Amino acid sequence: MDDTQIKQVQANLVNMQAFNDYLYNHGNSYIANAFALLSEKNTDKGMAVIVTLMESSFWAMAAVDSGGAAAFAANTLCGILNAWTSGSPPPDMGKAFSDLILRFQAASEDVDNQLAIYHSDPATYWDTVFTYQGHTCTLGDLATVSFPAESDPLFYTYMNPCMWALDQYIWQYILTSGDFSIIKWEPEVDIPPPFDFDAWLNTFCGYHPSYWATCQYHQDSGRRGDSSYYMVTEYNLSTGATEFHDGHISDDACNYLFADRAPGQSYSSCTRGLFPRADVFTNLGIQQKEVFVPSATLLSRGRPRKQMKG
Repeated sequence: MDDTQIKQVQANLVNMQAFNDYLYNHGNSYIANAFALLSEKNTDKGMAVIVTLMESSFWAMAAVDSGGAAAFAANTLCGILNAWTSGSPPPDMGKAFSDLILRFQAASEDVDNQLAIYHSDPATYWDTVFTYQGHTCTLGDLATVSFPAESDPLFYTYMNPCMWALDQYIWQYILTSGDFSIIKWEPEVDIPPPFDFDAWLNTFCGYHPSYWATCQYHQDSGRRGDSSYYMVTEYNLSTGATEFHDGHISDDACNYLFADRAPGQSYSSCTRGLFPRADVFTNLGIQQKEVFVPSATLLSRGRPRKQMKG
């Protein structure tokens, strides 16, 4: 290594500190917003949650510039965090915090401190290896790239997917660790043809923002008494439901969370759109429960469902 390479590593570390600080300063408002919209108390759940939040955020920029500065920076930052979970966490991560934002602040400061240690003597740490999800790099690899300063538009090209990933993670975390569940209403609703399911779903979710549905077509078998029909199954993202109360999350939370009503169909009241609606109900890992409603054949017609809401 030479002085030019050492100075390049130091410049990158300074810019990575600024990147880490920006993520905290702007990311904590996303955390507060998620807890507020979901009416959940912001509590600290320990180091593992904040490590995963920060790792998922930093790693998102690797896809922007695979093999370049973003990839090396993401590998380094995630490698620092990953080492905490393998037995070398900063001392303050063993403490209890009053809420998740305060732990986020402490973790961000810890990352800054570690970057400062590397900055103080890059030569000593030149061969330090950072490992994350099967990817490795060394501190010395940062001499081969140029990570942008906050004044560079490329800084925000890297930052935007990190902020998006942070926002997605905090919502998924709250929805899977709190008192939320996906309610599957039983029995299904049978609707005779003709039936345009996507058009129906778009209208239905407009009336009931916390809902989703699936549809299966049953072909008339030709047997006596059989007929063709569409079997619609309705689901609701809920804080707890009974036959008479659906426990839906707020409309404001829905407009922030859901990117569509029917697949690929955006809507004007969407304020953020973190996930496609189907992904929330099938891919986030939210617990599912079934609730039987004797009048299920009327639920998709609108009025009975509205009477249940509240």
